[in-house]
Amino acid sequence: MRVQVLGAVRAWSGTDEVNIGSPGRRALLTLLALADGHPLGMNGLIEALWGERSPRSAVNVVHTHVKHLRRVLEPARRPGSPARVLVRCGDGYALRLPDEALDLAQFRRLAASGAALCRAGEHRAATARLTSALELWAGPPGGGLAALAGNPAVTAAVREWLSAVLAHGEAALAAGEPAVAVPLLSRATAEAPLDESLHALLIRAHHATGDRSAAAAAFHRVRKDLAAELGLDPGPKLTAAYSEVLASRPAAAARVVAVVPKQLPPACGSFVLRDEVLAELDAVVADGDRGVPVAVVDGTAGVGKTTVVVHWAHGVADRFPDGQLFVDLRGFGPGAPLDPTDVLAGFTEVLGVPAGASSDLAARTGLFRSLLAGKRVLVVLDNARDADQVRPLLPGTAGCAAVVTSRSRLPGLLVGGARAVAVDLLAPAEAREMLAGRLGSTRVAAEPEAAERVIAACAGLPLALAVAAARATTTPLVDVVADLDEAGSLDALATGEPHSDIRVAFETSHRAVAEPAAGLLDLLGVHPLPELPLAAATALAGTPTTATRRCLRTLADARLVDDRGHGRFRLHDLLHDYARERAAELPARAAAAALDRLLDHYLHSTRAAARTFSPYTDTREVPAPAPGSEPLDFTDRAAATAWFAVEQEALVALVGTAEAAGRDRHVCELAVAQRFWLDRRGRWECMRALGEVALAAADRLGDPWLRGRCHRELVTAHMRLARWADGEHHLAAALRLLEEAADPVAYGQTLVNGAQMRRKQGRVEEALHDARTGLGLLVEAGHNGQALALSLVGSLLSQTGAHVEALAAHERALHLQRQLGYRFGEADTLLAMGTVRHNTGDNEGARACHRRAVELFGEAGDQFCVADSLLRLGDDEHALGHTADARANWEQSLSILTGLRNPLADTARLRLSETSG
Repeated sequence: MRVQVLGAVRAWSGTDEVNIGSPGRRALLTLLALADGHPLGMNGLIEALWGERSPRSAVNVVHTHVKHLRRVLEPARRPGSPARVLVRCGDGYALRLPDEALDLAQFRRLAASGAALCRAGEHRAATARLTSALELWAGPPGGGLAALAGNPAVTAAVREWLSAVLAHGEAALAAGEPAVAVPLLSRATAEAPLDESLHALLIRAHHATGDRSAAAAAFHRVRKDLAAELGLDPGPKLTAAYSEVLASRPAAAARVVAVVPKQLPPACGSFVLRDEVLAELDAVVADGDRGVPVAVVDGTAGVGKTTVVVHWAHGVADRFPDGQLFVDLRGFGPGAPLDPTDVLAGFTEVLGVPAGASSDLAARTGLFRSLLAGKRVLVVLDNARDADQVRPLLPGTAGCAAVVTSRSRLPGLLVGGARAVAVDLLAPAEAREMLAGRLGSTRVAAEPEAAERVIAACAGLPLALAVAAARATTTPLVDVVADLDEAGSLDALATGEPHSDIRVAFETSHRAVAEPAAGLLDLLGVHPLPELPLAAATALAGTPTTATRRCLRTLADARLVDDRGHGRFRLHDLLHDYARERAAELPARAAAAALDRLLDHYLHSTRAAARTFSPYTDTREVPAPAPGSEPLDFTDRAAATAWFAVEQEALVALVGTAEAAGRDRHVCELAVAQRFWLDRRGRWECMRALGEVALAAADRLGDPWLRGRCHRELVTAHMRLARWADGEHHLAAALRLLEEAADPVAYGQTLVNGAQMRRKQGRVEEALHDARTGLGLLVEAGHNGQALALSLVGSLLSQTGAHVEALAAHERALHLQRQLGYRFGEADTLLAMGTVRHNTGDNEGARACHRRAVELFGEAGDQFCVADSLLRLGDDEHALGHTADARANWEQSLSILTGLRNPLADTARLRLSETSG
C-alpha cells in the first residue's frame, strides 16, 4: 500500500490506484498522516474537520470515515481482526504506515537528511538529497480540501517545505550550482510572496547565474509587495542581496542572437471548438491594415480564455512570420502581477537587444515598439490585471496585433478602441463534448446519468470539467458524482494547486475587487438563488440603489456577476456556491441583518403585488419592513404579474431559507403572501408543500391566529388537489384556532373557504349554509371579503334552482367588486352570472357576461380563466344558433387549454366533435 497526501490525496495497492472516497475521508487521512504516527483524539479530529460547526453526528461520521479508510488501507484484513494501519488509540486514531509507504514521511526524512548534510558542509550531496525531497512535494497536504483550510498542521507542513527550499538553495549556491536553485525558489516565492529570506536567496541565485536583470526584477517585485501589504521597506537580507547586484560589474554584454520568437504554449489537445470566439478574433486581426488591432478576451475565472486564445493563436501563427510573443502577466494569482518594465526586458531580449539596454518603462516601451516596427508579430498578453499593466506592452505600428486575456473587461482599453471578445460558460452540449474529449466518448456513453450529473455540477465551467475529468481517469464517474453530492462542488473539485483550484481562482478574482463591491459579492451568497434583481441586491447591501448598481457594475466588469439586463444579475452556479461560503463567514450580526432586509423586501413586495390581484386583506398586518429593505410598490396588475412570474422561484426558495435561519414568522408570512399567485397558476402541490412548512413554523411560534391562518391555506391547497379528508382536517383545525384567537373576520373567511371545498364535493346544502354564515360575519364586520362570499352564495343558490335569488346575490357581489376596483373578482362573478343566465335560457345575457369575463381575465393574464370563459361563451353562441362563432370560441379555448395541459381541453374537443360537419 502506498499513500500520497502531498497535493491530491491518493492511494495505491501495488500499481492499482484505489478510491479513497469523499473529501471528508481524504481530510481525515491527511490529518492522521500529518500527526507522524501520533494519535489524534476524537475532539481534536472533530475540531480540525468542522471547527465550531460540527454536526451532532460528528463522532459517528468520523467512525464511518475510519471504517471506509480501513477497507482501502488494509483490503485483506478479515472482519473482526485488529487494524494494523489505522489503529484505535483511546477515543481517537493513529496512522501507522512505514515511511516508504507515505510521501509526507519520505519528504520529512529526506529533508532532515539533506539539512544535516548541509550543516556538515557536504553541499553537493545536500543539494541532491534535498532535490529528492522536494520532488515529492506536489502541493500542500490535503490538496486544498476546504476542511483543512487554515489548519495549523497543514500550515506547519508548508513551512517545512519552505525551509527545505531555503536549505536547498543555500546548498546549491555553496556547491556552485545556482541555476538548480532558481526554479524551486521562484515557486516558493510565488507561494510566500512576503518571505524575505526566500526572496533574498532568489536574488542571489539569479545574480550568481549572471542574470542581473532577473535579480533586480525579483527585488523590485518583493519591495512593492512589502510596501503594499505590510507598509514596510525591504529588510537587511534583501537590501544586502540587492546591494551585491548593484555593486558587481556586469560582464561584457554577450552578443544576443536574435531568433524568431515562438513563445506560444502548447495548444490543448481536447479543445472544445468555440466558433463564435474564434470568428471574432479572426475579425479583429482582419482590421490590421488600419492600425494595431487589439482584442480583449474576457470571462470569469476558469472559463477557458487562455485555452481558446492559444488555440486560435497557433492557427494564425503563419500570418505573423516575425514571431509570436506570449507572457502570463499574473494579474490574478497568489503573487504580485508582473511589472510591465520587467516584461519588456524579456521581450526586447528575445528580439535581440540585451536586457540592460534601457531601464525605465517609457524607454523600454519605445525600444520594444521600435523593434516591432515593420514586422508582423502577434503579442499575447495573458491574465492581465488592468489596463495600466497592458498599455506599455502593446505594439505601436500596423502589421502587429495584440490579444489580451483578463478576468476583467478592461474598460480602459475598450475606450481606446480595443475590441471586446467575451468567453462564456459552455452550453450543455459543449460541456458533453469536452468531457468526451477528455475521457473518450465510449466512457461517457457507458455512464450517461453520471456524466450528465457531472456536467450539471460543473455549471459549464471548463476548469471544473477538466478537474472532474482528471478525477474520473482513475475512478468511475458515479464515484465522482458521489463526491460532488457529499462534499459540494467546490470541495469535491479542489486540487490544492493555485492554477487549477476553482476556489483559489475565485478568491484571486474576489481579492482584486475593491470594497464595497467585494463585500457585496459576499452578501449575494445570502440569496438562495444565483440570479436576483437589483432591488434584492439593494436590500442585501442596505445601501441606496445607485450605490448598489455601481457595485454590481464593478462585479460585472470583473466577470464575477453577469448583467442579464432589465435590472437582473446572475452569478454562475459555482460562483454562487463560493459566495454562499463567503456569506457563511460574515459576522453573525451583519449576516442576520442582511437576511432580515432580504426577507422583508420580498415579503412586503409580495404583499404589494398580491393586492393588485385581490383586495381581500388579512385582519392582521405584518411588522414594518426593516430599514434598507426597500420593498417594491405596484400600481397595476401587469407589473405585479411580471414580477411574480420572474420571482416565483426565489419566493419559494426563500421560505426554505427563512426556515433554515429560524425566521419562523417570515416563513409563515411569505408562504401565505404568495398563495394567490400559486393558486391562479395551478401550482397547488407547491402551495401545499409551502403550507406544511408554514404550519410547522406557526406551531413553533404557538400563535393561534397564525396557526389557524396556515391551516386555512392548506384547506385551499387540498381542495384544489381533491384531497377531501385532508382538507376537512385542516378546516376543522383552522376554525377551532381562529375561534380561539377571537377573530370573527378570519373565521368567516375560513367558513367561505370550507364552503368552496364542500361545493366541489357536491355537498351544496352544507356549502350554502357555511357560505351564508361566513357572509353574515363579514357583513357584520364591514369586511370587503363579503363580495367573494356573496358571489359564492349566488353560485350555490343557482345549483339549488333558486336562480332569481342567485342573480340578485351576484348583482350585489358585482356592485361591491366594482366599488373595490377588483376587476378579477368582477370577472369571476360575471363568469358565474353568465352560467346562471345560460341555465335559465337567457343566452343573450349570458353571452354579454361571458364576453366581458374574457376581457377582464385577459387583462389579468389568467389564461385558464380566459379559456374557461371562452368555452362557456361558445356554449352561449351555440344556444343562439351561431355555430361558427361557437366553434371559433371553442377552438381558441382548446388551444389555450392544450398549452396549459389542462384536462378541460377534453370538454372543448367534445364540443367541436359534436358540431363538426
